[in-house]
Amino acid sequence: MKIAPFLLLLAIPLPAFAEEPPDYIAFVQQAERFAVAANSGGSCQRLGYTTDQSGLTLKIQKMIDNAELAGMSGGSADMLLSGAIDAEGKRQDARMRAVDKTNSAAVEQFLDYWERRCAMLSNDPDYAPYFHR
Repeated sequence: MKIAPFLLLLAIPLPAFAEEPPDYIAFVQQAERFAVAANSGGSCQRLGYTTDQSGLTLKIQKMIDNAELAGMSGGSADMLLSGAIDAEGKRQDARMRAVDKTNSAAVEQFLDYWERRCAMLSNDPDYAPYFHR
């Protein structure tokens, strides 16, 4: 019995073209959410929250490990996560510099912003273990 050559091609394993590429958009969104938490620890502590900074540090490695399992390189995951943390830190620095500390209403609004932010983190299922009163 003679087998047609094209049928032999069906038996050859195909390269991983059918696999889904890593979901960079979802990872960046996750990194941006984490960046808010990472840049909030000190301020939330000053507002009376207990923060688990070592737990947040461990979460970084978990996020990178999960990204690698999803097909992203560890270097790319680390770069995206570090970039999100740095960008959020710069936004918070700019926000702090922009507050007119001689204007009590502006200071009150700034403190209210932080109170809402810390409360949001303490109620977020992903971040409540790291922020609580």
